[in-house]
Amino acid sequence: MDVSTDLKIPDVFMDLLEPYRYKAFEGGRGSAKSMSFAKVLLATGTWKPLRILCAREIQKSITESVKQLLDDEITAMGFTDYYTSTKNEIRGINGTKFLFHGLGTLTVDQIKSFQGLDRVWIEEAQTVSAHSLEILIPTIREEGSELWFSWNPTSRLDPIDKMLRRYTPGDAIIVEANHRDNPWFPESLKADMARDREQDPEKAAHIWDGEYSSVTGGSYYAALLADSRRAGRITSVEYEPEIPVYTAWDLGIGDSMSIWLWQQTPESIRVIDHYENHSQPIPHYVKWLEAQPYAGNYSTDWVPHDARVRELGTGLTRVETLKKLKRKPRVVPNHKIDDGINALRELLPIMWFDAEKCEYGLECLMQYREDYDEKLLTLKSRPLKDWTAHTSDSARYMAMAYREMKPDDDKPGPLKFDMSLTQPPTLDELWNEHEKTEIGKNW
Repeated sequence: MDVSTDLKIPDVFMDLLEPYRYKAFEGGRGSAKSMSFAKVLLATGTWKPLRILCAREIQKSITESVKQLLDDEITAMGFTDYYTSTKNEIRGINGTKFLFHGLGTLTVDQIKSFQGLDRVWIEEAQTVSAHSLEILIPTIREEGSELWFSWNPTSRLDPIDKMLRRYTPGDAIIVEANHRDNPWFPESLKADMARDREQDPEKAAHIWDGEYSSVTGGSYYAALLADSRRAGRITSVEYEPEIPVYTAWDLGIGDSMSIWLWQQTPESIRVIDHYENHSQPIPHYVKWLEAQPYAGNYSTDWVPHDARVRELGTGLTRVETLKKLKRKPRVVPNHKIDDGINALRELLPIMWFDAEKCEYGLECLMQYREDYDEKLLTLKSRPLKDWTAHTSDSARYMAMAYREMKPDDDKPGPLKFDMSLTQPPTLDELWNEHEKTEIGKNW
């Protein structure tokens, strides 16, 4: 059967007919992902009896499912004599059955009742939780069973993104499908896409090209971090044992605490690690630091002004607690939040981030934005206090600490580096540049 001709689906979806355990198709609007999934599932359901679950994380009613799409395709494909559609199911005369459920509202026992399924199609898979995946996947264990996923990527932290795009299972096909792959891309959508590209190119890149979503309205750092990624400054950053490691802390009380770790040269900041946790005492974070390969090479721990406040439980300030734990705390210079945000924005063009170890921190910075007044429809000129705040605050302290420690520009022999390089300078490169200076020549 010539799928692309007989079913009228783009060639990029031909792998839907191949026997993979995981079939994942991600990309932007207009690629015909949902329509192609529906066509292939309906066609294969006529070839042999299948039990098919069509799921999404949240489905409050059947109208939020893909059932209407399947009903429309049954008519378009001439399958009305083969399939019978009821309020909540679709049944084939050979025993094929389509079921529709939201995963997020099901109990463990309800999800386990799905044993015996042959196919699972999870639509808008970027919203599915890690909990749902952890319970659902082992339940689908019939011989030859398959899990199909369709989504437009939102964040590198999405569970589906981690499971399939970063740690791809061996028996999987991962395909990027965008509007360019759809020979039947409608003219009406072309007009919508052109308008979106003109009004908000970054938002359009997510909607139409399947790039990760970035907050643009009110975002403090999204555009600069996008530039950093394009310039190759979000990469693998090697730890240099000969350079001290500094840390910047946001000391949350009773909730999250965040730490950035970096090394610096006169012209660059090499962010080598990041850690955030919740509801843990300070000794937990010190223990984490000492378990890293940088132990023995730590320099100053930069902490905010509230670290001088005495805690009721211990009677000690957090500065004193850190000193008792053999750390070297120093309070960040007092500053307004806006000044700290601007300091970080100014430094981002010379900052290098380890892509893997700083992944969560980078996502926080991407999503960090101004608060918005829904009633007045205006920005509030202050940061939104959400899950991004602690990590973004500690990054602000890192920027202020760098300002405090940065060598004066008018000192003789400052080292200059080509920041267009795709890797931060190594120690050998630093020494080579040093030898070119007047100080180096007379060494």
